[in-house]
Amino acid sequence: MKLVWIVILVIVAGYAGSYFVFSKDRLPAAIRDIFLTGWEFFIVGAAIGPGGFNLIESGQLEQLNPFIALGLGWVGLIFGVQMRVSDLRKIDPAMKLLTLIQAAMVGVGLFFIFALASSILLTISWIEIAVASGIVACAGAISSPTAISLVGARLDRSKSPQLRSLMIIATLDIAPALIVIGVLFCFFTAEPGGGFSLLRGFSMLFYSFIISAALAGIFLLFDRKNLSEGENLAVFIGFLILITGIAFYLSLSPLFLSLLVGVFLANTLQPDDMIYVSLHSTEKQFYVIVLIVSGMWWQSYTPEIWALAGVLIVVRLWLKRESVDAGAKLVFKTDKLQKGIGQALGAQGALALAIGLNYILIYPGQAPKLAFGVIAISVIANEAMAPWLIRKTLGNHKADETER
Repeated sequence: MKLVWIVILVIVAGYAGSYFVFSKDRLPAAIRDIFLTGWEFFIVGAAIGPGGFNLIESGQLEQLNPFIALGLGWVGLIFGVQMRVSDLRKIDPAMKLLTLIQAAMVGVGLFFIFALASSILLTISWIEIAVASGIVACAGAISSPTAISLVGARLDRSKSPQLRSLMIIATLDIAPALIVIGVLFCFFTAEPGGGFSLLRGFSMLFYSFIISAALAGIFLLFDRKNLSEGENLAVFIGFLILITGIAFYLSLSPLFLSLLVGVFLANTLQPDDMIYVSLHSTEKQFYVIVLIVSGMWWQSYTPEIWALAGVLIVVRLWLKRESVDAGAKLVFKTDKLQKGIGQALGAQGALALAIGLNYILIYPGQAPKLAFGVIAISVIANEAMAPWLIRKTLGNHKADETER
């Protein structure tokens, strides 16, 4: 299949799928819950990719890198623009500290487990092990607010305070993960066998902040007042291409660079700026596209990789539960959060897949393939279990829905 037709197919699937991704009310409850967050589009990507019917061959996947980078840039930017300082100040400092504690405990635990396993499964350098373990740890540390939001809408209103706390944690724990990934990409070079350089690391971090500020400044100076919504969308997509192109050229993380740009824009633009309209209007489409493209990288994985993913799924869920309980005891004087509420943070979302894609597109070798495989398996399992875990943790449906 020619590249142009592949891109057209993915875009059409993204726009068509956006109408169905979160609209499953007519399906039986059990099926609706399993596919609640739309991960079935990952299966679509796996089916048409080299690991499925091979409609898109493995050699053609690399030709999609610029297109994939666009999706990664969108993911980073949409999370970056949520980091408005004025909004963050309204959040209880104790809740922000709890989020960091939870993310750190989960990330550190997954890091060491994957590092041990990868040293056994692969013959690679310690540098490659460290980077791959860091990527898997970051993908596991994050939580997806999507599942919490969708399931929460069907829960009793008495659960609102607990749901709000979960939404805060699931939104905020994304930022430290993307920052760690950005730092990894700066200090650990993308070369066979791996490389580490303090000088390059600090210089690339400096360049990342300067480039992000400059890109945000260019966007601010661009006169968009008289542009229509469609023209604003075209400018927005062109802006994303510029960000991700620079990131790929410098072997930096498109997620990290676009996150920084988003933070700069969030704290300089007016809350009603058209960029937010553009982000909202393309949210579902890019969400579906990221899922489909991620699925294309699916392979036939060995039993060892499945076993490792299974261990990480169980350990991650346990760490989510215990870290939130431990953190809540430390930062709150009262029982603000119910015991075991952390297990409702099981969903990882499309961002975890984007983190894996971000890694496999830039770094060579076997470590990225192992990391992506483990992340993909974990995401599928966690997305399927998330609705059940949220209900098990917080309670049943609304009374009127239960009666029906």
